[in-house]
Amino acid sequence: MAARSEHLAEQMDIVITELNHRLRISTAKESGLTGVQFFILRYIARKGKLTVTDLAYTLAVTLSAITGLVNRLVNMGLAEREQDREDKRVVWVKLTPKGLNLIEQVNKSRAKDLMTYLKQLPPQVQEVLPTFCEVLTRSLNLSTLR
Repeated sequence: MAARSEHLAEQMDIVITELNHRLRISTAKESGLTGVQFFILRYIARKGKLTVTDLAYTLAVTLSAITGLVNRLVNMGLAEREQDREDKRVVWVKLTPKGLNLIEQVNKSRAKDLMTYLKQLPPQVQEVLPTFCEVLTRSLNLSTLR
């Protein structure tokens, strides 16, 4: 059983990596965003607003690296900085209406791309996918998916 589970895990890793790669290419062509830019925008959209420190921690990068990424998103008009009213040392990053609109469009496009692959699955597999996604969502603590 352990060997079978390990093999399944390896297969899932390959499939998820390839699917993610294809979606990144599609996202880049449609929106001009890099994979990291898209991840940051989508993550901020899910959370509402985040500090620069929170973003750096989430991406496991330095503050200087995340500052450069945020600067590019701000320059593109997709995000904006907001100083905390109570603690002026804290800087929040949130999406602009343009950024929110772009994320909504890209999310819809990516869902459409995913549907292309899901439609190829046998009906019995399609039937179990919602349960699989719910369980995996809970396992990954993704309770605020958009």
